[in-house]
Amino acid sequence: MRSDAARGFIPELLALMPLSAREVLICGSAELAEAYRSRNPAARLTGFGPVEMDGFDRFVAGDPGTLSKARLATAQGYDLAVLDETLGKLRDPGALLRRLRGLIRPGGTLVVASPNRAYWRRLSGLISGETESAPGREGALDQSSLQALMGEAGFFLRRMRARRPDVDKPEMRTWLDALEQLGRATGLEAQKLRQRITASDFVVVAAQPPDPGPPLNLHLVELALSMDVRTRIPAEALRAEPMLHVTTISKSLAVPDMGTRGGVVVVQRPRVSDPERMLDYVARCQQRGIVVVIEYDDDPSLVARVLPRADVPSVYAHNMSLAHAIQTSTPALATQFGRVNPEVAVFANTAEDVPPLRMHAAGALRVLFAALHRTRTAETAALFAPAIEALPDLEFDVVFDRAFFDALPTSRKRFHKLLPYRDYLALMGRADVALMPLEGRPEELGKSDVKWVEAASRSAVALASVPIYAQTIRDGENGLLARSDADWSRLLIKLGGDPDLRNRIATTARAEVVQGRMMAAQVATRRDWHLDLYRRRDGLFRDALRRSPALADRLASL
Repeated sequence: MRSDAARGFIPELLALMPLSAREVLICGSAELAEAYRSRNPAARLTGFGPVEMDGFDRFVAGDPGTLSKARLATAQGYDLAVLDETLGKLRDPGALLRRLRGLIRPGGTLVVASPNRAYWRRLSGLISGETESAPGREGALDQSSLQALMGEAGFFLRRMRARRPDVDKPEMRTWLDALEQLGRATGLEAQKLRQRITASDFVVVAAQPPDPGPPLNLHLVELALSMDVRTRIPAEALRAEPMLHVTTISKSLAVPDMGTRGGVVVVQRPRVSDPERMLDYVARCQQRGIVVVIEYDDDPSLVARVLPRADVPSVYAHNMSLAHAIQTSTPALATQFGRVNPEVAVFANTAEDVPPLRMHAAGALRVLFAALHRTRTAETAALFAPAIEALPDLEFDVVFDRAFFDALPTSRKRFHKLLPYRDYLALMGRADVALMPLEGRPEELGKSDVKWVEAASRSAVALASVPIYAQTIRDGENGLLARSDADWSRLLIKLGGDPDLRNRIATTARAEVVQGRMMAAQVATRRDWHLDLYRRRDGLFRDALRRSPALADRLASL
């Protein structure tokens, strides 16, 4: 039986399973497989273990310690193998690891989770004789044993993480004091002993030869919060890649300490208030061998209108010419930014995960509208009067836009302040229809279709404007397009009376997200681009100096 600590360890285990994998072998729970599949639905999952489990594309039943390499093998080899509480239960764990070495492709990844045999709760159970006090003692290994097993099997150890769930519990403090006294009496170093016995579990990440060498230092700076799609989601996906060492920081533009090797920094939405500070930042980074990438996914002219501040476009042109590279979300923005810096990569906005398909039923129609800093939304809200009259059970959820909410001619509405991203997605997951109106202004045309991606991932039907969304939505197949003011109510009434139509559209849209709009489909491209920038950094540094004499002057003054 899995211990409480181990069950709670699945999120940490998932965080170290690379999403770039396409062939995956798992000895663990169906719960782990289901959670990984929601993030990487394109992967083919093979499971193995003593009891047949659902949730896998293929399952090989048998004793993990004796299953042959031939039965586990797949023609392509595995990109990722995961052992969740497996090794410590085997008579010869090294034999399984050696078999896995022959099954994982060169450069592939092995992730192993194990309870810690030296955990204070297990030690207290042994001392007291109360086996109930030692959850998960069977199958546990200590840190040294895990490291030794990996090395003896020929894997290169990349990471080891410990979970310490009981740090603030008084019961632990009592046992820890007693065990530390015992340790001192027998000549053990107190700090090392404390680290060993407070860890309930370990996760080890190892690489299949050849040794890829030290990971690239990648530092992500989030200056505009609540933009998970451009910051948190890619950061978490990249952090699981063994070839990268990813750190993040919010609201701080301090130059990171990357030692003599340098690395890559991604600065999301640098502030427009202090362009001199950006000049100094890039110069100091370049001096330390650090490539600076600016992440920006809006037309600066749109930001200038929202602030309002007329110099925003010129400030961003200055910042982007200083940077060594730019990453953005749409080809239109890439074309615009490429005029000041040709080193531009486009990473479309994606879904982090996809829950199971949600079927629509007859009854109340729930509609979601969420928008930041839009104009003329009160006029848009008034367009829904015919639908409100025709559909007595029509309900609205409105996020952030008070003008839209106040102008809706109905009492069946709920207002939500700006929500954390996961809460916003949960709200989307309860909606039948998501509204996506745009005015079609020139500065809006660089926007991405991220709201369609979010709606499709949560089985909601997109009802959208033609600008931007006509590039993604095939009208009537994976969403609906409002081509005139009257279409907003007409199409909403149509959706309200036809749950089968909603289901067809939601099913098609969700499948398209699964097939190509997941972070898992993009993470390898992001990873490889960052690695390539680092390899080409000397040339990128020279190009930046040619574009910006001010950068050369600042470097000379440091």
